[in-house]
Amino acid sequence: MPGFQVSPKHNHAKLGELKDMNNIRGVFAISGLENLADVSEAKKACLDKKRNISFLHLEWDPRAASSSIDEEVLESLKPSVKLVGLQISGFKGPSYPSWLVDQSFFRLGTIELELCEKWISLPPLGQLPSLKLLYISNARAVEYIGREFFSGGFPRLEELTLGSLNNWKSWCGAQERDCPKLKKLSIERCGNLESFSLINLGALEDMSISRCPKLRCVPGQSLELSHLPCGDCNLYLVFRNVHDASEAASNFCHDASEAASNSRPKVYREVRIWEIEWDCCTNDRSNFVDSVAEEVLGKLYHSLAALWNIMNANKLVIRGHKGSRFASLRWHPFFYLLSSVSLIQCTKYEILPPLSQLNFLKELFVEGASSLESFMQNGDDIPEEGWQETQARIAFPRLQKLEFHNMPVWKEWLGTKEGDFPLLRKLILKHCPRLMALPHLPPSLEELELEACHELTSLFDSPYHTKSFISFNPLRWLSLSATEGTPPILQHMSLTNCPLLLTWCEGHSRILADIPNLLIDGVQVHTRDEKGIRQ
Repeated sequence: MPGFQVSPKHNHAKLGELKDMNNIRGVFAISGLENLADVSEAKKACLDKKRNISFLHLEWDPRAASSSIDEEVLESLKPSVKLVGLQISGFKGPSYPSWLVDQSFFRLGTIELELCEKWISLPPLGQLPSLKLLYISNARAVEYIGREFFSGGFPRLEELTLGSLNNWKSWCGAQERDCPKLKKLSIERCGNLESFSLINLGALEDMSISRCPKLRCVPGQSLELSHLPCGDCNLYLVFRNVHDASEAASNFCHDASEAASNSRPKVYREVRIWEIEWDCCTNDRSNFVDSVAEEVLGKLYHSLAALWNIMNANKLVIRGHKGSRFASLRWHPFFYLLSSVSLIQCTKYEILPPLSQLNFLKELFVEGASSLESFMQNGDDIPEEGWQETQARIAFPRLQKLEFHNMPVWKEWLGTKEGDFPLLRKLILKHCPRLMALPHLPPSLEELELEACHELTSLFDSPYHTKSFISFNPLRWLSLSATEGTPPILQHMSLTNCPLLLTWCEGHSRILADIPNLLIDGVQVHTRDEKGIRQ
């Protein structure tokens, strides 16, 4: 970023030397402002005369001590009213500059305020008529956001992020017509936030609230569904940090029912992505039992699924779930429509949910299931009476991409049969060090990536797992068509840190010769000359 660095050394250029440089244009940064010893240098810079600067960044080192002149310095660095973007970071003064809320800055579309740690209140930015993006983080002295902040109503604001406001307790004062165009709201790492109000945000598409442990979804006191959008909207619905959240889940769903039963149009008409997250980094709780996890998930999904307008969700993310399974989600129609499922850091899972019969599932991503030893794609968590019927069906009929990452004790992939995965194009297995064999895979496979699968010895079905595979042919490589004479479809294969598999490949280079793009430990290999894989 072009700019000026204020130096504490006397023989370096002074900030005041910018005075006559009025042709500076575009993005411009002034850093090292903690080194400014004289306010007059800030005044001499005449930033208000530099009408071609479009985005201005004013930066103090957050590690430096505050200065008695900080507030006056910032007041003196008033930019041109033609400015469209402003970032202030590391400012040590107790209050914002008066020019920041001057309505002559009607062109300002982006404001970023970072590490202004001594501000006890936020500027009334709602009156800036062109402001579209507002990002505020680490304003740690702010305790309340009230009506003054919303003064003017943010008529064009589209994206609002509030993060690391450690002492922020309450957000109130929003009125019905405020923020009419707000599309994205993110509130994160606000450890003392207890309540906030949203009034008729009809344009909201994406709301994310994370790491706010004191925030509770209690009707009439904090987040209410009646405040959220109605009509045809696409929402990313997120529940984060839901340890001990059964009461919050119950209150949330009670609010959902209230909103659905009133005369206004139903909320969440088109919820596209549904993400549920336990805090997977803290509070690992060895005594966290399945029943608690089940209660939270059950209350959320049963109550929300009862609102017909959530039925179009196509992506489900379960992150950090501490139960060993989530069997209560078994066969609800909501899950039949999912096209993407991600199970991330579900470290206690011993059984994966029965996803193989989701007819519209196209992508499945599993990461960090560190307790899972065996994956039976057609059998996990299915009652005995349903076993025969399930075996007759094609598993994963529309799945195109399948990934397993960081599965340290996973040994067996069971239950596949010929005809499963008929549309699978890409398979990725990374850091599955104990997996001993691949299942029967379809001729449709185009990309195969294997990394740190230390016990995988070949690309054949293993003769030691004939009970696991209904169809077994010890002479057929998995990427080839089941029909003899049909050429292989595999276009890309990457093997990284798979020593036993590499040894196998050295003895089967003719089989690999037709793969256009073959990578061994990141290096492209040409096998048509049959000089050996390592060469």
